[in-house]
Amino acid sequence: MGAEEAATIMRESKLEPHVILGVSKLASVTEIKSAFRKASLACHPDRAIINNMTKETAEEAFKRICAAYTILTDRRN
Repeated sequence: MGAEEAATIMRESKLEPHVILGVSKLASVTEIKSAFRKASLACHPDRAIINNMTKETAEEAFKRICAAYTILTDRRN
């Protein structure tokens, strides 16, 4: 996912990237990666049935999580 696509998704979600991943604004790269792994496993479209989500809902949540991760790691590098 590119930075432009991530920015578009984040504008549509109307949430800050750190809120989506559940980390503080001053989170380290390690904390961001850990939060991303947990969130992406919980919302992965292939696990939607296990987590009582529709596949479409899981796909949208997964896109937001990936976009938040992209934006936060780009800012830290």
